[in-house]
Amino acid sequence: MKYIYETHFHTDEASGCGKVPALEGAKMYKDAGYAGIIVTDHFNKDTMNNNGFTDWNDFIDYNMRGYKLAKTLEDENFTVMYGIEINLNCDCDSDHLLYGVSEEYLKDHPFIWNVDSFKKFKTMAEQDGLMIFQAHPMRNFITATPPNLLDGIEVYNGNPRHDSRCDIALNWAVQNNSRMLSGSDFHQLEDFAKGGIITNHKLNSIEDFISTVMAKDYSIIFDCCKQ
Repeated sequence: MKYIYETHFHTDEASGCGKVPALEGAKMYKDAGYAGIIVTDHFNKDTMNNNGFTDWNDFIDYNMRGYKLAKTLEDENFTVMYGIEINLNCDCDSDHLLYGVSEEYLKDHPFIWNVDSFKKFKTMAEQDGLMIFQAHPMRNFITATPPNLLDGIEVYNGNPRHDSRCDIALNWAVQNNSRMLSGSDFHQLEDFAKGGIITNHKLNSIEDFISTVMAKDYSIIFDCCKQ
């Protein structure tokens, strides 16, 4: 049996560019036969400031709104997991998908984006069992993070409003023997089910997702084709 998971999913509730409410988007994936989604709303200083937050815990509550709504649709056949799409203050022109964080972890690490270097961020992530993938590294105005500082690269990004140069990202990952992810980068209805990963086993938690990806025990959806 095959299981398909969306790895890059935004909500209207917590991403300014998200146009689909969490419950509506999650139900679309569930009805389409996906086995789960990872909600990865934007997580950065601008999102915090633009929404008028000064208290860190209040910002975390805001960021998790979409995830918690989507989570209400979880059942034995559909897993809803949490991640973030983060921008660091040392690397503000690049987006990274960070998997493994929880509400408690983020509240214990205020202003997690304030780091002196990406290397320090990677060290912290390794120590804390987190996984970092660079999102759409080949878009305009994005700086590709050195692959040795990543757990992998999002080689397929299904957002049709950006040129993610997925073929170049794929070649970059192959050249560097990097793990690969595929994600729809779901913001609007037209983004639905463009990407994801395929596994031979069910993922019941974000920890299952991380261990599966780190072990390279999966395949990706790339331009509607299994790779």
